[in-house]
Amino acid sequence: MYRLCFGTIVTILYQARSHKVTNKSICNALFSCFGKTVESYDSSTPGHLKSGKINVPPDVIDAARKTNADELDASVQKNIIPLIKLSQQEAIVRSLKDIIRNDSSIMDNTVIGYCSGYEKQSILGGQVFCISSLLASVIYYACIEVKNSDCAEAIKSITGEYVKGFEDGEPIYFNGSDAKPKPKLTYTLQDPSFDKVFVKVKSWLINLPSGVTEIEIYKVSDVMNRQLRFNRMREYLIDHIGEYVFSRAKRDMKLVYADEKRADFLFSFTEEEYDSMVEKFGKFCVIVNGRELERHINYYCEENECNYIFDKVEYCEQNRLDRMQAFSKSAKERFLYKNKDLAYQREYRLVIAHELLIDHFVRIGKLDNTKILETEDMREFKFSIGYISHQIGEEMI
Repeated sequence: MYRLCFGTIVTILYQARSHKVTNKSICNALFSCFGKTVESYDSSTPGHLKSGKINVPPDVIDAARKTNADELDASVQKNIIPLIKLSQQEAIVRSLKDIIRNDSSIMDNTVIGYCSGYEKQSILGGQVFCISSLLASVIYYACIEVKNSDCAEAIKSITGEYVKGFEDGEPIYFNGSDAKPKPKLTYTLQDPSFDKVFVKVKSWLINLPSGVTEIEIYKVSDVMNRQLRFNRMREYLIDHIGEYVFSRAKRDMKLVYADEKRADFLFSFTEEEYDSMVEKFGKFCVIVNGRELERHINYYCEENECNYIFDKVEYCEQNRLDRMQAFSKSAKERFLYKNKDLAYQREYRLVIAHELLIDHFVRIGKLDNTKILETEDMREFKFSIGYISHQIGEEMI
């Protein structure tokens, strides 16, 4: 059985740490959230806390009791978040959920942290989190409610690659700093109240590889009926922007942050893929602007009067219907299929209907928007998308 204790939290953060971060620095960051430092205690304190040999010092517990949710959230953002890899934040959440799920000492309705909404069952059922708020909640609970020395055996059961085992799993999304958990979608087409607020605008059928699907668009039937609060609607859309608006982008990128002004993404490679990149692709890599690249390709093909296709390769079974149809019709899309066992390549493919040049080079000209970086640095390379949310007719600032 796992236990949500101070030593468990230190262990999870240590396994997700950034380069050169030590157990002592993690422990000190946790103490700093309550205005304390490990330098005030015996040098063995960080190691003994991590292993469950000792309890959290009484003065740290007293300081934790006097700290409110907003203060601790801000301290976690300042002291702890910089010590952990961005690419490991989802794994941290999945790990904590697994610990909480298997901690039989925590009842389903137990509040983990400060406020209602962070009950055990709510955390286990959630997918949208503020990483600093979640960490603040479990840290507070572990300090105040759990005797660390009672958990030594449970801490010992956490393997050295425990967090690594949660790099993939259920979808986890992050939003801005807000101590209150985000609500799930509560009103759907099946709710009796739906027709009182919305009216269908249009519907049509589309063909997908999985079959025929109907798309329906609705609008608010009467903006003056007071059944809908636009501010709450805006908040809801912002809170769930990673889950819905960016679902297409997330096929190739991992959403790590979203608020009302921007969304941040990391590459979605696993730790094993990152580890093998230097060996397979070399010490350096080049990141290019996709639109600029295709613009140059398009110009090249227009000048040479040839067709091309440039898109993401789809990895699937050889006998899938759309793949067989593409080959039987000699469609150019047939070049965008590969077998499922090659999915690790994550390839985008360019095919040009042009006689192969003698030196095998396709000269599309100089690309201006490029970046050369060390392959190792791709782990922390972040992309940001900025946007503006506003009501129709509202002036945008």
